Amino acid sequence: MPGETVEVVQKCSVCGTEVSRFSAKKENLFLSSYQMVACPRCGKETQELREVALRTEAQEKEIASLPKSNR
Repeated sequence: MPGETVEVVQKCSVCGTEVSRFSAKKENLFLSSYQMVACPRCGKETQELREVALRTEAQEKEIASLPKSNR
């Protein structure tokens, strides 16, 4: 549906630390980026990674729901 927004997380490409979050309309969403961000953990400018918020939590929840291996 046009006009829906999603929250995007900007992360450091080196250590994965969350740098900031912003909202974007779905039709204007670009997850690939060549922008640089200042990582507070690394202490330097690194290329950003963008990810839809709550994606990792959803993946962890799905993994936890899978049957355990007997090995």
